[in-house]
This record gives sequence, C-alpha cells and structure tokens, in this order.
Amino acid sequence: MIDALMSAGMRVDLIGGSKWESQLGTKRPARVFIGDLDGRRAGADVIFLDAPVGEIRYCKLPDPHPGFMAWNLSVNGRESRGEGSVPITILYGPRHFVITYDDSRIVDALRNALGLSVPPC
Repeated sequence: MIDALMSAGMRVDLIGGSKWESQLGTKRPARVFIGDLDGRRAGADVIFLDAPVGEIRYCKLPDPHPGFMAWNLSVNGRESRGEGSVPITILYGPRHFVITYDDSRIVDALRNALGLSVPPC
C-alpha cells in the first residue's frame, strides 16, 4: 500500500484504523493511509479480505447539496448510500477493497500495484 501510494507522489505520514471496517457487512481488518499529495491531504482506506466479496456495484449520484457528492454502493445485493464533500473511488480485488480519494494518480497506482478493478455502476 505504502509503496503504491508513494509511487503516485503521496507522502504517507499516518496509518490508522479505518471507519470502513464494517462496510462489507462484517467487521474486517482495515486501515487508512493518509498523507500529502501536492500540498493537500489525500488518502485511501483499505479493507483486507480473506476471500473475494462477490458482486460489487458503485454509482456516483447527482449532488444532493452544493459541494457534496452522493453515492450508492451495493455488495452482494446489500445496498448502502453515502455522501461527503470529497469525491471517492471504489476499487476492489480478491484481497483488497479500497475507498480512495478520487485522484487519478492514486487510483492508477493502486490499480496497477494491487491488481484492482473499478466496479460497474
């Protein structure tokens, strides 16, 4: 994770527990990696998987309020909706489920280093 984020130009200076650890239905090992990217804070939350999670869908929704973005995430038919002030991208693979800031350098570095995919809407 750290090597992939560093290859995107991010200097990781904080690793901690992730608020997303129960997002997939059960509590799983998860960490957040936060640092600086071009003078601003950026990061990625990673849920570590024992086995692939199955069908994942992620859709960005029309902005509910100025300055916010909304999304819908479906994992094996279980849907959740969220919103926030920072656009995110979901990536997944057989061993990782990643919620990251929507920066193409970070997204591309994680996709390439960990063999991750962007789920369909």
